[in-house]
Amino acid sequence: MIWLAALEWSKVTEKLPPQFLMKTGVFLLLVLVIVVVVKIYQGSNKIFLSILLSAACGIVLFSWIYNRNEPAFLTPFIEPIAQFFPSKGFEQRDITDLDNQKKGGNKKPERK
Repeated sequence: MIWLAALEWSKVTEKLPPQFLMKTGVFLLLVLVIVVVVKIYQGSNKIFLSILLSAACGIVLFSWIYNRNEPAFLTPFIEPIAQFFPSKGFEQRDITDLDNQKKGGNKKPERK
């Protein structure tokens, strides 16, 4: 019966792009590694776990600040901090007049 389930799963995966499956696999592997590392450090002194988690969060935060690729909902929190640290360059988009820039906006498309 297991081979029957595998046949059905192959029908699902043939419609998904390979990049999606790759990213999903990497994400699941990353979650597994994080869980294993936290379980290992839980048995040791709590200060080691705190240092490890703080370093990981710091690396992610500074990567976001340098590359300016933070999630959109965190931009109001990252923006004031980013002024004090170097960055690759952040180009603030002008969204005041999108209709005239032809980059989107609220104009309805013209029908011919």
